[in-house]
Amino acid sequence: MVTEWAGLPRRLRQALEDFLRAGDAATARDLVEQHPELLGDPVQRALADAVERYRRQGDPSVGALRSRADLLARCRAEGVDAVFGPIIEHDAFAMRGRALLAAARQEDERWERDHDPAALRRAAEVWQEIGAMLPADGPDRAGAANEAAARLLRCYESTKDMADLEAGRTLISRAIAGTPAGSPERALRLVNLGAAWRATYERTDGSRLRGNAR
Repeated sequence: MVTEWAGLPRRLRQALEDFLRAGDAATARDLVEQHPELLGDPVQRALADAVERYRRQGDPSVGALRSRADLLARCRAEGVDAVFGPIIEHDAFAMRGRALLAAARQEDERWERDHDPAALRRAAEVWQEIGAMLPADGPDRAGAANEAAARLLRCYESTKDMADLEAGRTLISRAIAGTPAGSPERALRLVNLGAAWRATYERTDGSRLRGNAR
């Protein structure tokens, strides 16, 4: 990034450098709100000159500089909240998703280490939370349901608790419903559903299957 901005007052130069180094959208927005002069003509001209100079020199950081310059230009034209609101919301969504994935991995590791069925049940809950964040008609939600089902069916193998089996079967059915007919994942999920129904038959002498058929 540019470290010297000839012609800009020292305070404004520092604000611009802080903005260019900001590691997240919330920090960048706060800097623009605290220093509205970042949206003024002098900064716009300085950034345009720097982008052109970097481009001519073949500097690899020109893309990042241009992106920040465009962000300030959009704030000037559309308003700070209108520009940063969706970006911050997306960042929060992504952060929540990463936290949930990490939590699911921790529960999987706890199961591998302690063989505690509660870890698999909690992992299934986390995967359902992940699914709830995703578009209802998208393949990723079906994938999340499948991940949750896999953990509950694995839990049933350990506990022989019918509640685990039935919950897993429900989730795998939901995953199949959201999987396109031609997808290879659909065939695998149908096999898993068949195994779940077979386990149900073995535990109920077929009464649950006959009831389902009716």
